[in-house]
Amino acid sequence: MYQQIRRAIMASLLTMFCFVAFAQKTVTGTVKDANGEPMIGVTIATGTGTGAVTDMDGNFTIQNASPSTVLSISYVGYKSQSVKVGSSNSLNIVLQEDNTTLEDVVVIGYGTVKKSDMTGSVSTVK
Repeated sequence: MYQQIRRAIMASLLTMFCFVAFAQKTVTGTVKDANGEPMIGVTIATGTGTGAVTDMDGNFTIQNASPSTVLSISYVGYKSQSVKVGSSNSLNIVLQEDNTTLEDVVVIGYGTVKKSDMTGSVSTVK
């Protein structure tokens, strides 16, 4: 009798563990700027190495995300954000401009160079 109860309890615990371990979902969302315009090409990364890039409408989809997954959202010229998935299946993210990082890059005729790595003469065009 004791063995049967023990086996039943073990079976129940293993079943619950399987449901919790594989409780992953698909998370969708939209990334917009402060003016409400959708942002194209925003990088959404997870800690597991998977991620996504926003489409023409600012939409993205992340497969197999657990509630504890933290999404890192980044785009050049905007402040990066970290968002925990939690219980939501849909996220609406608004990125704020970060104008200070734009001054660190110099665009030249054949590529880009960090301002600190630039040698030679420099002209500024407004």
